[in-house]
Parts: sequence; C-alpha cells; structure tokens
Amino acid sequence: MQGVGLGAAAATVATVAPAGTAPAFAHKGGDSSSAQFTLAVIPDTQYLFDQDRGDPAPLTATLRYIMDHRAEQNIVFTAHLGDIVENAAADELASAGDVFELFDRRRVPYSVLAGNHDIDSRTTDQRGPSPYLDVFGPQRFRPLSTFGGATPDGYNTYHIFRAAGREWLLFALDWRPSDGTLEWVKGVLAAHPRTPAILTTHELAIQGNEPGKAVLSGHGQRLWTGWSRAATRSSSRSTDTSGRRRTRC
Repeated sequence: MQGVGLGAAAATVATVAPAGTAPAFAHKGGDSSSAQFTLAVIPDTQYLFDQDRGDPAPLTATLRYIMDHRAEQNIVFTAHLGDIVENAAADELASAGDVFELFDRRRVPYSVLAGNHDIDSRTTDQRGPSPYLDVFGPQRFRPLSTFGGATPDGYNTYHIFRAAGREWLLFALDWRPSDGTLEWVKGVLAAHPRTPAILTTHELAIQGNEPGKAVLSGHGQRLWTGWSRAATRSSSRSTDTSGRRRTRC
C-alpha cells in the first residue's frame, strides 16, 4: 500500500489489486474496474470540534477535495478513524454531522466510527444511547448503497464497496468493541468468505519503548487476535488501519 497526502485533515491509501479479479462494475465518481484505486482515510479531527475553540473548515476542505477528485484519483470510499470531536458533546457532534452532509447530499460512500473522545471512553459499545449515536448511528448510512449492516447497539457497521473489479468489505468498529461484536464480525466474514476485508478502528497500536516503533496495545492485541482468527476461518484476506497514534497497513 502507498500513502498519499490529502487535504488538511486526511491521508489516502492507494491500493493496487492483483490481476484476474471479477468483471468490471460501474462506480459513480470512479472506475471500479481499474486495478488501482484510492481509499481515503481521515484520522482524528477532534481539535476541529472543540467547543468554541474549533474550526470545521479543514474537514470541510478535505471532504470537498475528495468529492472533487473522486474520478481523477479513483477514490472509491472514505473512512474516518474516530475522535471526530474532542468532548463527546452533542453540539460538537452536530457540527461535525453538518460537515458530513456534504457527502450525504451526493451519496458519497463513507464510514465513521467512535473514538475515545466521541463517547464515554470507560464503556464498551454496550453503553446505550449517546449523542454520537444520534448523529452518526446506522440511520445516517442506510441511504448509501455501500451500507451493509450494523450491530444491534449501533456502534459498529460494515460496508461493501466495489473496486478493482470486485467487492471489498470494510468494518468500522467502535473504540471498545464487545465480545458480542467480535462474534458479529465473524458472522459477517463467514457470509462473505471470499471477499477481502478491511478493519478500521480507533486504537490498535501505541508508541512502543523504542523511538519510532509502534506496538499493539492491550486492547489492540485482543482485537487483532479476534480479527485474525475470524478472517482465517472465513478465508478472507484482510488489512487494517487505525487512528490515534499509528496506522498499520
């Protein structure tokens, strides 16, 4: 995978898929038959939505960049990696939601997940109702053709997009997915045994003892172990990306 700069608050990952994939499929805004495509990844935007200290302009510019360059860079999907806002406040989340209406109005495919600043970080995805869920719950993504489904709690979703002539699964998992969510992931992967899968979440790795070296956090190890086992059992090829401190590709 190759990393490319994008806008003021994001990075892209351009993926070259192997030859011999499925037949071409017309994708609005890009060429889903091309072996090279771009998955746009937006990391922590929390300081842009921090009470009266925030400024949504960089995120607005990033989303507009994606919309304006979908065809040129073959951007097939956009994934936000959590920590959308700073204080999990209803007004902050509402402001962020207003920015993402740029995508909603044009049906641009994307996903969002909760980071530790978007919810009560002491809880798992069984925390119940929250301002995050009011704004970025499954109801927001159901109108998109790429939306695949969600866990009953609403904090975890999966999406299906087409690129390189085939389908791809993308999971957007909560800051702290419960055991039930990991079982749900297994079920989705089992239902798509030959579909490559991408895991997005907020925390997998943290800074290690050696400068410049990242290691799996305790939570990241639990999640990665469960994900790897599920992907192996379903014969799915997989990759992952996360926010917070480090990105693994």
